[in-house]
Amino acid sequence: QRRVTWGFYLYNSSTQTNKMSTEMIAEVSAPAALAPAPELAVKKGGRVPGVKTQSKTSRCGLRLSVSRICGKMRADSGRYRVSPDAAVEMTAALEYMIDELLQGATSQAKERRRTRITNRDIKMAIEADSELSKVTLDRGVIIPRSGVAPNILPVLLPKKRKSAGSSTATASANAL
Repeated sequence: QRRVTWGFYLYNSSTQTNKMSTEMIAEVSAPAALAPAPELAVKKGGRVPGVKTQSKTSRCGLRLSVSRICGKMRADSGRYRVSPDAAVEMTAALEYMIDELLQGATSQAKERRRTRITNRDIKMAIEADSELSKVTLDRGVIIPRSGVAPNILPVLLPKKRKSAGSSTATASANAL
């Protein structure tokens, strides 16, 4: 058996020095601690047999493809290089925006008593959310087949009719 010692140092304010206050001794069994790591045979392509590979998307816990977003960023950036971390951040931001949009569109479809989300529901959800509206509609994004904004000018609304008592007095005045 092998003995391992750890020293914990505490700062003593009276003497302004570091002193060892306690010592812990732990028993570690030699076969487990000193066992060499198994050698993994690496094939020509760099893969280790028996070990499953994980995509960047699954490692980050996202649903959108990080590799696909990274490729689009590289294609659009021109001569600039794109960090893989930037692609992960962009994918997470896009996934968050899509999630917010789908929540709003679902609630709009439920208000209209529909089971299918349409372009109209998406546009109404964007208009209802100030952040999404700033990113999309305020910059001139047009959503096709979504109709017009439900905004009727007060001038175009029909004029209010007068109450019944005042209308009879007006009618009798006109008759004279």
